[in-house]
Amino acid sequence: MLSVNQGEIPGGWITFPGGTFLEDPSCHIPRRAFNRWIPATWDHISPDGRRYAVANGSGVDLVDVATGQHRTMAMPQVNGTWWVINFNAKGVYLTLLGGEGPAEPGLWLLDPDSAVVRKLDGTQQFWSQVDSRAAWVVIPITGGWELRRLDLQLGIVSTELTVPYHVPAPGGDQQLELISLDAQGRPLVLERDWPEPHPWRIGLLTATEHLQPVQFPDEWTVGSTPAMNGKGRLTGQLLSGGIWFTGEFSFAGLAFLPTATTVIRAVATGPDNIVAIAGGCH
Repeated sequence: MLSVNQGEIPGGWITFPGGTFLEDPSCHIPRRAFNRWIPATWDHISPDGRRYAVANGSGVDLVDVATGQHRTMAMPQVNGTWWVINFNAKGVYLTLLGGEGPAEPGLWLLDPDSAVVRKLDGTQQFWSQVDSRAAWVVIPITGGWELRRLDLQLGIVSTELTVPYHVPAPGGDQQLELISLDAQGRPLVLERDWPEPHPWRIGLLTATEHLQPVQFPDEWTVGSTPAMNGKGRLTGQLLSGGIWFTGEFSFAGLAFLPTATTVIRAVATGPDNIVAIAGGCH
């Protein structure tokens, strides 16, 4: 799926090994191909592929892929609008987004069969990534940024990485961003250090306060890169075989970090405004 300023959202196909892109006029319903186009991203779809979760502001709908039938799930009355983080074997993980006022922090788990909703976290955190083991968030602190982890079994919050300020980041950029979790539940992060010649790097958190460097394509160090231009964004999502990267108005095309390596490789050379992967990657 591509990003556009107006009109219908175009999608298309990248064919390997050449990496060519061809727009598909039949795919104007975003975002994922599951024998049909459905309005959901990969992390909102159940592991068996039969249902997907849609937050509707005050609640959550579960949609049957085969029939399109919606089942509205009753949610607690709280401050904010519901947002789906992940749909995995444990259920649907949710957080809240602020609107006219501040949202209530926390993490909730919705059982898609019984419709029971449980609040898993009583701390003042807005968790952004979650799997069946832990939830993660990057927050600002005095003099820097922290990456925090919530152990979903023990309910314990720990600080796993601290990045101090060296100089203020330009353009409102964060010095630490959480890109994705890998198959082992380890965070892949982007760290900015503006005094350096190329002021950003990517690393995999393999232990507390220890980032294993991840090599990225040479072309990401020049031009309108996701970390050097406030208009560009680098996103990654754990799909089949590893983490797949899209770069909205940043690097062109797709990139891939296989599960067993620490080298990101480009797999297509364009276009530069891909914002979601709709299907494939098997």
